[in-house]
Amino acid sequence: MRRTLACFGVCGALQLAPSPVEAFALRGKRLFVKRDDKCCLRSGVSGNKARKLASLDAAVPLARVIGSFGGSQSNAMAALAVLAHAHGSRFVYFTKPVPRWLRAAPSGNLARALSLGAELVELAPSEYSALFEDHGTLLPA
Repeated sequence: MRRTLACFGVCGALQLAPSPVEAFALRGKRLFVKRDDKCCLRSGVSGNKARKLASLDAAVPLARVIGSFGGSQSNAMAALAVLAHAHGSRFVYFTKPVPRWLRAAPSGNLARALSLGAELVELAPSEYSALFEDHGTLLPA
């Protein structure tokens, strides 16, 4: 049994595209699964990142440069690259050194972000830690 119910997610005052809830039967139990993977912003960002980035996607105009930091296969990096590309913004992403094999043949989220114009800035682990981990912010305490 599979049935789709209309459901709307709300992020602040913004209304997102419908994110359906589907009913499934599994081993005699009825399960409801919220399908955020079917929720999509106008920029093309979908899934759980759509809820997190809804207010940024709605910004008009979007900043000329978007910056973020994290791992070299981050889902957030890929989603931000899609959003920046859709809005014509520059996207700069700071990360720890990328493994040689991945740098030589980008794949997954890294390949997707780079194909959309993301600029990758690799920082030494100590520099990355000093900027993003020790204080959790680029701004001095």
